[in-house]
Amino acid sequence: MKIEGNIDLKQIVSFMEIVKQGNFTRAARNLKIGQATISHHISNLEDVLRTTLFHRNSHNFEITGEGQVFEAFCLDLYEKIENLQIELKHKDKSNLITIGASTIPGTYFMPRVIGSVKREEADEHFKIEINDSRTVIDRVKENTLDLGLVGHKYNHPLLEYIPVSSDSIILIGPPGSPDRLRIDQLNQYNFITRQTGSGTRSAWQEYLFTKGHSAKDLNIIYECSSTESVKQAVIEQIGLAFISHKAIEGETASGSIKQIEVEGMELNRPFYLVYRKNKVFTALEERVKMCILKNIAG
Repeated sequence: MKIEGNIDLKQIVSFMEIVKQGNFTRAARNLKIGQATISHHISNLEDVLRTTLFHRNSHNFEITGEGQVFEAFCLDLYEKIENLQIELKHKDKSNLITIGASTIPGTYFMPRVIGSVKREEADEHFKIEINDSRTVIDRVKENTLDLGLVGHKYNHPLLEYIPVSSDSIILIGPPGSPDRLRIDQLNQYNFITRQTGSGTRSAWQEYLFTKGHSAKDLNIIYECSSTESVKQAVIEQIGLAFISHKAIEGETASGSIKQIEVEGMELNRPFYLVYRKNKVFTALEERVKMCILKNIAG
């Protein structure tokens, strides 16, 4: 869609000041511009957006529903600009690193790594983005993340992987679940799972395939975007789930979740540090890499 006309930040500032003051005259005075100028800013916005932002006459002033939608857009834009300023400020100092991590390493490994780096150098800033393994890997490949820590490996000529740790995937259920099941009995139960792209989901799907079974054999009734959602669904007795052992140690100890043995099942999956091949590391990136190898793989 082609947008005719231009919107600039001065017009947005004028709009937001009018919303704040509830009055064109006070807004113009605070911004130290003429009332004709601020009126022109709003008229231009309304022309470009093809809507009315304010109901106004000599007796009444009110923001319209469309104006409220535009106000929400402006607030979001202000936040994005502020975050961009912070990020560019840190980038100029080369002391900001953006790391992508899948759920388990992001939750259970990265705090230890960052704590170790911060003990060595206080003036560092970290941005951790937790997502599924596939998304993290894609963003590393696109160079929008500096490093990634993931639970599955998708080979690509642009990427380098280093194994750093491993974890077991187990079957869980609510209290009262069977102690032991065979793989061919799993289709008798409802299942909860992470979304496609999750390293945990890929691991147990591949395991079932090696045993002559498929995820399609399971009655998957609930798909979640986070490990915490999976745990809560199991606690609420919605079904069984395959999950990382690290994620449920507290719940199995308290008895709110039960581990179910699957006959013959030994499923360990690795975690990888991933980055672009031939990457030139900043000093901070190199320190984080070494801390990952020391504190997770060590």
